[in-house]
Order: sequence, then structure tokens, then C-alpha cells
Amino acid sequence: MELLAKYIIPLDPRTKKNSHRIVGCGKRCPVCGKYARQFIKNGTTTTEYAFQAAKFLHPKPDKPICTPVHLVYRLYTQTWHRKDDLNLYEALDDILVNEGILRDDDRKTIRSRDGSRVLYDKEHPRAEIYIYKYREEEDNGL
Repeated sequence: MELLAKYIIPLDPRTKKNSHRIVGCGKRCPVCGKYARQFIKNGTTTTEYAFQAAKFLHPKPDKPICTPVHLVYRLYTQTWHRKDDLNLYEALDDILVNEGILRDDDRKTIRSRDGSRVLYDKEHPRAEIYIYKYREEEDNGL
């Protein structure tokens, strides 16, 4: 497989699923005090993690990668607490898209995440991201 990019983020990986906030705008209800328009926003820990992680995503491609890719995430968490691996992967997918490394995180772009793991490293938590060019003929067809 052809390696397109490799990034190491020396931070404890974070999910985005468990830290959402409900915020709103517009008029408030006179009875309950809720905003007329409400929406879900990422929590402060997720936003801060994305901001800090962006500093380590260099060099960036001139334009976002739009060919099919095979991603391998090796995530080393600081604690043994249960974390949903798919939520960790999704948070990194969104960071790669927001930073202009991937065009989109849909199934046409991200074809595979085989080999991705969530491991434990108390002393050096990090996220290792390997982006390979996806080749249909190399897929084992499972």
C-alpha cells in the first residue's frame, strides 16, 4: 500500500459523542425559559482537543485527498476507562476533514479502517494516523 500521509497527535484521544451540549438562540419560552431554536454543539473538551490536534497535522496536502483511502488509527489512551473505538475514530475523521486533509469522511472516501486499534499507554497517550491509498485489488474481500 502507498502511504499518503502520517500524523502523530501527542494528546490523549477524545470522543465527541459523550460531550455534546444543547445550546440555543432566539426568544425564550416564558414558561420554561428554553430558547425557541435549540441545537446540539460539541462540548468544550471536544472543541479544545480538535484545536490542539490541528497543530500537529503537518504537512497538509495542497488540496484535500479525494481518492479512496485506507485509514489506520493507532490510539493510545492514558486510562483503561471504556471508550467506544468507533466514536474515537469518528472524532479523528471529522478533524481530518475540518483541517482539509480529507475531502469528506463518507464511505466513498474512507473505504477501510482495517488494522485500527485502541491501546493503553499511560506515559505517552497519542493518536497515530496512517493514510494509505486504497486499492480495490488489495482488498481481501471479507
